[in-house]
Amino acid sequence: MALSIKGVNVLSRIIAGLSPPSLFPGGSLSFNGSDNALSVASSADWNIGTGDFTIQWFHRQVASSGGAGRIFQFGGHPSQFGTSFEGGSKDQFYLWLGGSSPANFTITGTLLGVWHHIAITRQGTQLRMFQDGTLKTTVTNSTNPTLTGLPLILGKDPNAGGNTHFNGQITNFEYVVGTALYTAGFTPPTTPLDPASGSKLLLRATSSGTYLADSSGLDKTVSASGTAPSWSALNPFAA
Repeated sequence: MALSIKGVNVLSRIIAGLSPPSLFPGGSLSFNGSDNALSVASSADWNIGTGDFTIQWFHRQVASSGGAGRIFQFGGHPSQFGTSFEGGSKDQFYLWLGGSSPANFTITGTLLGVWHHIAITRQGTQLRMFQDGTLKTTVTNSTNPTLTGLPLILGKDPNAGGNTHFNGQITNFEYVVGTALYTAGFTPPTTPLDPASGSKLLLRATSSGTYLADSSGLDKTVSASGTAPSWSALNPFAA
């Protein structure tokens, strides 16, 4: 018996080995791995000092970068604050902080074509990295990165370009200062995020008409750095 939702035969797609279409609220920023990137202007809001913070998002890689794809970055490599996919399979996920890499982990499970939730938090001097709600690594860290005058770039290294472009979708990217939202294993969000206390940027990309809107409450302007990514209805959320 066919299972049809909104006129789409979901059961037949599953049997055929195809993913069901996205039928639930939300959307994402779709980066082409070539020239798509976003920029949010330099701001005192980015300064994390030596205190608590949370950076979180969902991403779905379509293909691995030939170099080291970025989710976000302040300043060129070695970044003052940012992330990169490294290693031959690009499954080594690195955090850059203050011009060095204090922590990394191996992304487990299927690397490409599936959604992963990533969270990076610092509580006191405990820096933690999570994949899909699972604690992957904890290190001691109190680095104060130099972010003054640097814009936040999403989707590439602002200085290297080319082989650092992310290829895939990103949604619900949130930058939170002053709060470590996760300090132990947790269940990843199942609906688009509401801004947390201390949220400085939240990109929910919930609709094609407002997909570059900042939902943190600060209404930051999000601009193309090169060519803007497109909006996609793909999202990680279930009903």
